[in-house]
Amino acid sequence: DTAFDNTPFLAEFIGSKENTHLAAQTGILYDYSMTKVIAMGSALGDVVVPGTVEVIPNNMFMDMSADSVTFEYGVKTIGTNVFLRSDIPVIIIPSSVTSIGAYAFSDCSVTSLNIPGSVEKIPDNMARDSPYLQSVILNDGTTAIGSYVFLGCSSMRSISIPDSVSTIGTNAFNTSALVSLTLPDDVNISGTVNS
Repeated sequence: DTAFDNTPFLAEFIGSKENTHLAAQTGILYDYSMTKVIAMGSALGDVVVPGTVEVIPNNMFMDMSADSVTFEYGVKTIGTNVFLRSDIPVIIIPSSVTSIGAYAFSDCSVTSLNIPGSVEKIPDNMARDSPYLQSVILNDGTTAIGSYVFLGCSSMRSISIPDSVSTIGTNAFNTSALVSLTLPDDVNISGTVNS
């Protein structure tokens, strides 16, 4: 909880150059060293989160709107529910990210995702029920795709799965709009085919 919780009309933070405790950038309030997010405004345009913020906290952009969010190199962890129910069509993830939480991109308006190979496991429910998600690129280094990851992604037509993936969880692509899928040679798929 912060001093600014439940302030839906607070559009943006504008920091004073003389303030030695807080800093503001692209509508977000940080501690002075810009390593921790304190609060966010409600009217966000193109957001750039500096690489000095290593951990993106749970729920950071949940239920928010922005034109885009770019995480700079240095960000390591994207928490749980970070973009849940958000209206943010463009999200840029750097190769420094090694961990993404469950439901991070669920039920949101993102149209494409490029997940770096530094993320070894794609967590369960990561992008579940995201109706605008059309394409996904997973990069070499990713070894596992969890269960229900793309369940209900009704516009998802393409996904690139690298040869490094060895397991795919139950219902990972259930009710997606995939038209073809090339699987790695040694992949193990959970679940059974219903007949």
